[in-house]
Formats: sequence, C-alpha cells, structure tokens
Amino acid sequence: MNSKTLVFVLIMAFLFSCNNKEEEILISPEYKKEINDWHQKRIDNLKKETGWLNLVGLYWLDEGENTFGSSDKNKIIFPSKAPEKLGNFIKN
Repeated sequence: MNSKTLVFVLIMAFLFSCNNKEEEILISPEYKKEINDWHQKRIDNLKKETGWLNLVGLYWLDEGENTFGSSDKNKIIFPSKAPEKLGNFIKN
C-alpha cells in the first residue's frame, strides 16, 4: 500500500469515527415497567417500619424524646467513653 492510499484510509477512518449520531436504544415497555416496579418496591421496603432507613445506630426510637449518652438514665446507652449525655432524638 502506498502512502497516498494509507493517508486516504486514515482520513476516512477518522471522519467515520466522528459521527455525532447517538444510537437509539430500544427498551420494551414491559421491561421498563418491570424496572420501575422494582425501583418502587425497593423504595417502599427502605421506608417501611422495619426498613433500613428507620434504623439509627441499630437502636429503635420510641415516640417522643429519646436521650442518648453513657449514663444509665438515657434511653439509648452508649459506651462509657462517651459523655453522660450527648443529646436527644425526637421522633414525631
């Protein structure tokens, strides 16, 4: 192959690689619905009473004020290294 042919082939390869058209990805409506249903079920499971989003340090919170710290007077007792009273959580 001579140099003119090589240059021509390289230029053509470059020009064809510069295509700005995006390929359209076809997704069936059934598959899209299946994904959306799974997503909604996942969100519902996270938000339910026993879901992961309701956990705070693996302590269940009661309605109202929940104090925490190392003192035995607190609802949530932390290790003795922590201050006696760190604060409180309020669950409405």
